[in-house]
Amino acid sequence: ARAVGGITVAVAGAVALQMMVGSVGDDFQRMTGQDPTRATLGVSSSITDWKLAEQFRAAAVKAPGVDRVTAEVTGYAKTPGPKRKVDKDGEPLTVWITVGDCATLREKAKLPTCADGDV
Repeated sequence: ARAVGGITVAVAGAVALQMMVGSVGDDFQRMTGQDPTRATLGVSSSITDWKLAEQFRAAAVKAPGVDRVTAEVTGYAKTPGPKRKVDKDGEPLTVWITVGDCATLREKAKLPTCADGDV
């Protein structure tokens, strides 16, 4: 009787654990709409020179199993001068800037046209 009782408790515990894991699992899985067969690794560095970023990209594309690499340089600009506009916290307004080739920028946004030198 003890063995049967122990097995019953163990099975009930396992079922309860599975129900809990199943319900909590949904909290950690969400559809992003992104294509999982595409970019699976992102690397960030403090490179501030586009030529150096391009060298880094050229080296990365030679790694085994890599078939395509995009590179971009991002930064931000603040409104200059003593009369600069500020946000609600009194911080200068900033604009994020992304510099990259057309292939990289097309990964980030739908662009009607793109050519070297476009702003």
